[in-house]
Amino acid sequence: MKWGIRVAISVVGALLVFGVCWGGLALAHVLDTPLQVTIAIFVGGIATAAFNVWIQHADNQKAAMPMAPPPHLVPPPAPSQPGPHSVTVGKTQLAAAYARQRIADAWQLVAWLDATSRDSLVSGLQRVASELQAAREVSLVQPGEDAAATAKRLKSWLETCEEPGLLVFDNATEADTLRPFLPATGPCQVVITSTNRALTSLGTPVWVGRFRDDEGLDYLRAVTGRSDKDGARLVGTAFAWLPLALAQAAALIASEGITYRDYLDQLEHVDLDACLPRSDRVDYPRGLPQAVILSVERLPDRCVRMLELICVLSDTGVSRRLLHAAAEDGETPADVNRIIGALHDASLISFIGDDTDPSSALSAHRLVTRVLRERAAKLGLLQPLTADTIDILDRLTASARQADARNNPWLMELANHICALNTHAAKLVTDPVAYNLDTLHWRAASMLQDQGAYDQAVALLEQTLADRRRVLGPDHPDTKQTERNLERARAARPAM
Repeated sequence: MKWGIRVAISVVGALLVFGVCWGGLALAHVLDTPLQVTIAIFVGGIATAAFNVWIQHADNQKAAMPMAPPPHLVPPPAPSQPGPHSVTVGKTQLAAAYARQRIADAWQLVAWLDATSRDSLVSGLQRVASELQAAREVSLVQPGEDAAATAKRLKSWLETCEEPGLLVFDNATEADTLRPFLPATGPCQVVITSTNRALTSLGTPVWVGRFRDDEGLDYLRAVTGRSDKDGARLVGTAFAWLPLALAQAAALIASEGITYRDYLDQLEHVDLDACLPRSDRVDYPRGLPQAVILSVERLPDRCVRMLELICVLSDTGVSRRLLHAAAEDGETPADVNRIIGALHDASLISFIGDDTDPSSALSAHRLVTRVLRERAAKLGLLQPLTADTIDILDRLTASARQADARNNPWLMELANHICALNTHAAKLVTDPVAYNLDTLHWRAASMLQDQGAYDQAVALLEQTLADRRRVLGPDHPDTKQTERNLERARAARPAM
């Protein structure tokens, strides 16, 4: 079942979008021409990551890049003034809906960029420049050039380009990281999502908040088919009308045909002490860990294993290609797709792009992945999970590098997953898994350098060196080798 509402947003010129703490925030930078946009938002999962690049080629043929935006969104309303404990997960969804509207309007350039770090930001901008160069025959990428230099050249080009375009910087963390790459003039619009209040200096804030009571009631009735308003209100109140938690609840209620009160009774019996470290729970919105764990406990074991794999990989999305390659013994691609479909039906993942396209991707909300990782650590599952994931990524990177090609998106995806796995697990696992992860992490740096992502390679080697000094000591041969590799990587970086 799909359920939709329409949200009207009035934007003047360039648009910037932010989110703060558990509240969302949209910023609009004012230019000249008013623009009225109506956005249709549909429910079928929680969208947490969207697409990379979409361009209209000069010959008027559309080029749809991998990881196009999902049509499944939960729309939190915007409170006039968020309180200190306001909750939302809607900033990315709203930005994704706006971007899709721009694609529907036949805008020539729409790009979605992971802004969680400078490395991911400049790498994404470099890809935008590469696609523009190939489509428009403009000179934006110089051979062997650092990604940041290409990103700044792209900025200059956008400032003089006469066609409208849209850049979405998702989950930005620091204003100073973004400023050098934001077009200051021209028709290009910019959207930023963030949880950092300091970024409000880049635009005018518009908050994205929770469902209002009546909207939450309508949503629960539409998804579950149940008209028990009092029961629905109890569920909504239990989660403070948080869209992400309501999506979990509605999916389970609908799939099992239970009442709202049955669901709340099951929720009350979730044993958090057995699943999560007590010290980490205070950071979650009310009831969310219980809702996620209850949904996960209803899944077949194979679905849980796939979800756990997704949760230790990159938050920006996992391609079906990787999940097909990680199939267990005897599984066909169709079997894997059915498992993916079951996770989607449970509102635990979102599709990124056309869910029938083998090149598409999927993701889980960052709060869901965090619950799953902490659950794995508490249950003693993180060590074997990390070991299995290392084996998968090691096998895939070895085969990918045999068919190595510069600017290979598959190699870049694998490198990003290795970096994410190291971030999620490095300090929580022990040898020999820790040593194998460190080795794989070092290999990812080499892959990034081979692909010309020098900034990312240097940052990764710096992290590897810090880890090896901490674990192995400053005089260990592996530590010394990493120091030499870092020096070579820094020397290979083109001068700015």
